Amino acid sequence: MSFLKEISINEQTSLIGHSLGGYITSEIAIQNQDHIEQLVLIDSSGMLEKPTPVLEEYFQAAMNPSKDNVRKAFEKMVADPKRIPTQLVDGFIRRINMPNAKHAFESTLVNSATTQIGLERLRKINTIPTLILWGVYDNVIPLEHSKFFNESISNFRLEIIQDAGHAPFAEKPDQVSELLKNFLL
Repeated sequence: MSFLKEISINEQTSLIGHSLGGYITSEIAIQNQDHIEQLVLIDSSGMLEKPTPVLEEYFQAAMNPSKDNVRKAFEKMVADPKRIPTQLVDGFIRRINMPNAKHAFESTLVNSATTQIGLERLRKINTIPTLILWGVYDNVIPLEHSKFFNESISNFRLEIIQDAGHAPFAEKPDQVSELLKNFLL
């Protein structure tokens, strides 16, 4: 049974995924092509062969969280380090210290940074209109990784978000919101 049917989605739907969520939504789209109306991938994983240096630093900060090393890791993920509020750092430290959180984080990072969708499998979503958004200063999954999605998906539009890193919706919410609205509607 398909994932979408399992969660009671029996009609066409649109999916949006960021980072690992982009990998997951790509997989769902590959397996449920007839049920996906549109797909949005934001700084998507799925084509990394190994963790990037910033992912490695993020992992180390998560395994040994302190305000200093978490802040330094987060600052490398954005275009402007001043965009990292103290509440974000404190919230991450609080959550990563919860039971089993470090194990879940490690499992997620290992799988998303070393497992590839594959160009042939990605080509299976050619008929699905796809918007690819990427922060020009993404050091977690650098912009050059967008080329794999560009080369594999023929029905796509790439939008590069200036002055944004790995999470352009957090750094440029108005711009990303407008792009999503125009694409989805």
